Amino acid sequence: MSEGKEIDAAAPPPRVTQEMLNAAAQLIGIELMDAQKAMALPGVNRNLAHDETLRQIDVPLDTEPAIASHPAPPGKRFTTKRDRFKLSRVELPPFNTL
Repeated sequence: MSEGKEIDAAAPPPRVTQEMLNAAAQLIGIELMDAQKAMALPGVNRNLAHDETLRQIDVPLDTEPAIASHPAPPGKRFTTKRDRFKLSRVELPPFNTL
């Protein structure tokens, strides 16, 4: 077994090629080393496929944008009982000036 990733013979060819990546880098005015291009190319193709999948989701035009985030699961109950704030004594270390 050789080092690195093995190429799946059944996998379709990448839609974004090395030449396309070179043209995009030149268009936006950045220079990438060959190693950076090799690292970026699989991610670019993966992101393209994910973006196309997201574009297939039918979102009705009357859907309001998400302007608030409520990360708690639906139905989660939080305690609303108010407890008194309790102070504790802490022994501070002596302060030495420089």
